[in-house]
Amino acid sequence: MTTILCPTGVGQKCAFTTIRLTSALLLTAVLVGCGGVSSSDRRSNHAGAPTLTITATPSAITLGSSTTLAWSSAGATSVSFDNGIGQVQPSGSLQQKPPATTTYNATAAGPGGTAQASVTVTVGGQQGFQFSANPSSIITGQSSTLTFSAPGATSVSIDRGIGTLGASGSVTVTPSTTTTYTATASFNGSTMTASVTVTVQSSSGGTVSLTANPATISGGQSATLSWTSANVTSLTIDQGVGAVAVPSGSVTVSPSATTVYTITAAPGGATASATVSVNSGVPKLGGVFTYKFDNARTGQNLSESILTPANVKSTEFGKVFTLDVDGYIYGQPLYVTSIDISGQGTHNVVYVVTEHDSVYAFDADGKTKSPLWHVSFINPTAGVTTIPTADVGSTIFPEIGITSTPVIDPGTGTLYVDASTKENGSYFHRLHALDLASGNEKFGSPVTISGSVSGSGDGNDGSGHVPFQAKIELQRAGLLLLNNTIYIAFASHGDNGPYHGWVFAYDATTLKQVGIWNATPNGNAGGIWHAGGGLAADSAGSIYGISGNGLADGGPDYGDTFFRLSLGSGGLSIADFFTPFDQQNLAAHDIDLGSGGPLLLPDQPGSHPHLLTSAGKAGTIYLIDRDDMGGYNTTTDNIVQKITGAVGKNGADDNNFCTPTYWQGRVYYVGAVDVAKAFALNNGTLSTTPQSQSSHAFTSQGATPAISASGNTNGILWVIDRGGVLYAYDATNLATELYNSSQAGTRDTLGTAVRFTVPTIANGRVYIGTKSQVVVYGLLP
Repeated sequence: MTTILCPTGVGQKCAFTTIRLTSALLLTAVLVGCGGVSSSDRRSNHAGAPTLTITATPSAITLGSSTTLAWSSAGATSVSFDNGIGQVQPSGSLQQKPPATTTYNATAAGPGGTAQASVTVTVGGQQGFQFSANPSSIITGQSSTLTFSAPGATSVSIDRGIGTLGASGSVTVTPSTTTTYTATASFNGSTMTASVTVTVQSSSGGTVSLTANPATISGGQSATLSWTSANVTSLTIDQGVGAVAVPSGSVTVSPSATTVYTITAAPGGATASATVSVNSGVPKLGGVFTYKFDNARTGQNLSESILTPANVKSTEFGKVFTLDVDGYIYGQPLYVTSIDISGQGTHNVVYVVTEHDSVYAFDADGKTKSPLWHVSFINPTAGVTTIPTADVGSTIFPEIGITSTPVIDPGTGTLYVDASTKENGSYFHRLHALDLASGNEKFGSPVTISGSVSGSGDGNDGSGHVPFQAKIELQRAGLLLLNNTIYIAFASHGDNGPYHGWVFAYDATTLKQVGIWNATPNGNAGGIWHAGGGLAADSAGSIYGISGNGLADGGPDYGDTFFRLSLGSGGLSIADFFTPFDQQNLAAHDIDLGSGGPLLLPDQPGSHPHLLTSAGKAGTIYLIDRDDMGGYNTTTDNIVQKITGAVGKNGADDNNFCTPTYWQGRVYYVGAVDVAKAFALNNGTLSTTPQSQSSHAFTSQGATPAISASGNTNGILWVIDRGGVLYAYDATNLATELYNSSQAGTRDTLGTAVRFTVPTIANGRVYIGTKSQVVVYGLLP
C-alpha cells in the first residue's frame, strides 16, 4: 500500500509519482488529509518475463541412440526449438536421435517477453564412420578397394551404381578415370556422409629423376639423394635403400666407397641414377678445435672434399642458414663432429662466443636453429655484467665479455674460454672449462686469472712486483692448448695503461696456474694482441708470439718482439727472440710489430728448416729462423729474410693486421687497403713480389684468410671483407675469383661483419661470426 498526502485541501488534485511495475500486483492508494481519508485499488496487468529450463537425459549418447529433451517454462504461452523441431507446448518432452554432437536452442515467449535456454547432447562414436580407398592412386586397368565401417548404422549406401550395403564391409572398384565415391551411412532418423577419390593415371609415360648432393664426400660423410616423379605408383632405390615416397622425397646415404644409386618407378619401369663419389684419400674433418685450425696457425683445412673451385659459385653456393646470438662474435667459430647432447641426440656442433659473455652450442647442419645449449657468465640482478666500453676506453663496442677464440680438447670433451666481467665495481678475467655436450663447468672451473712478476715497470706495487690488473688487460689473442697446458695472452684496451703483455699457463686438468710471463716487467706496454691471432706452438713444445709497442732492451723487456717461450719446472721463461733494429722508431710512432699473429711454416730444405713469419703495422714481412731468431741488434736485423712494404697500402702504419696463411708452398697476406697476395715459398725463402693477387682491394685493416682444400688439391682462399662480403678465390691463382656474397643480390647477404673475423670451413660449410648471428654458407639445396 502506498500512502499519499494531499496538503492543498479538499477538492484539490494530488500529484502521484509514476511507479514502474515489473510484475502483476494489486496497488492500493490511500489519500490522507484534504479533509478526510480515501482509498482506491488498482490491479496492474504488467506481466513478468517468462522463465525456461531444458534438460537432456542422457546428455551423452552413442551414435544411433536416443535422448529425451524435457523442458518447463513459467509465464510463457509458447516454446519453440531449432534443429527442425519447431513450436511445442510450454512444458513437455520429446525423443531425439542426433547424428552428431548437437546443441538444442529453445525460446519461450509470453506477455512479459522472451527467454532462451539450450542444452548440448554429446554423441560418441561419430568418428566411427570410416570410408577409405586403397590404393588411392592406380594405373588404368588396376583396381582399388573401398572399405567402410559405420557402427550403429542400419546401412551404408555408395553412389556410382554400387548401391546399399551393410553397416561395414568393402567393395572393389575399377574406375577408368579419376573418380570420387560418396558413402552415406543411415542411422535411425539421421545420416552421415564421407567421400574418397581414386586417382587414375595413364599406364605409360611415368617419369622419375634422382640427384645427389653433395656428389663427392669423404669417408664417413653423408650425401642426400633427392627424387621427383610423375604418373607412377611406387618408387624403389637400390643399394639397400628400398621403397621410397611417391611422388618425391629425399634420403641420406653414407656409402663407404663410390656408389651408383638407381631409382626405379612402377609401373612402366622408368629409372634414373646418381653417383656419390667417396674420396677415400681425404679423411672427414673431425673438428676445428683451435684458432686457424692448428697450433702452427696455418689456417688450412686439408680435409674439405665437398667445396671445390668447381662448385663454389653463385649458382650452386650461397647462404644456407643463420643462427642468432646475443652479441658481437669476435672469436673464430669452432666445430666438432658427433657430439652426443643429452636428450637431443648426436649432432655436429658449432661453438661460438660473444661479447655478451655467452657461449653457444648450435647444430652445425642447421637441423634446429635454437641452441643445443647456451651458457651465460653474467647475472645483472646480482651485479655481474659485461664490462662497458666506457669503463676501459676500448675499441670494442658496446661491451667487452669474450673476445678471443676459445680452444677445445677433443680428448676430454672440454672447451676452454676466457670471460671478462664487472662484478659490483670490480673486474675479473676467469678461465672456464666447459663440457662440450652440456656446457657445464668442469675441473672445478672457473678460476680467476691473477698473479704478478718481479719488476719495476708501469703499475708496480712499489715493492718490486708488477701485478696483473684485470680491468686494464684485454684478452684478445686466441687460446692455445699444448701438452695439456692452456696458454692465455693479454694486451690492453686501446693502449690505455698502465698495461703489459702477459702470458699465463694453466694445467688443463687441474686448472692450476703453472706459469706466468710479462713482456716488459721493467718497462711498459708490449701487449700481445695479434688481431685475435693465437699464440703458436711447434712439435718441440715451444710457444711463439709477437708483442706490440713497448720498451725493448734485449731483456728482460721485449716490446715489438717475436718471442719464443718454454715451460719448465720454474714456470714460463723466454728461450729466444727477435727485435727489429728500428724498434724505437716503431714504438715512437705506434707501428706495432704484433698487429698480426705468427705463422709457423712447414719444415723447409736448406740451412733454416724451421721458419716463422708475420708482418706488423709497417707492412714489412719478416721470415725468422725459429732455432736462432736473431736477438736485438740496433743497426741490422739478423734474420733469414725481410721484405719491406710488402703488405698494405694504408700509409706509414696500420698496413697489416693479418695473421698469414699457408698452403702448398704459398704464404697468403691480406693487408689494409690492399689486394690479397700469395707469396711463393721456395727453398726456405719467400718471393719478394706476389706470385698471384686478387683484383679486389680489401678495406681498412685488411683481413685474415683461411684455406679449404682436399689435401693438395681444390684449394680455396676464403676472405671476409670488413664491408660485409665473403670472397672465395682459387688458391693457386688469386686472380680467379670464384665467388663473393654480393653476386646473388640480397640472397647471400653477410650482414655487419666484425673486424679481424676468420671464417671456419668444415665439411662443406663456411661459418662466419657477425654482430648478431652466425651466418652459414654452403651448397644450395
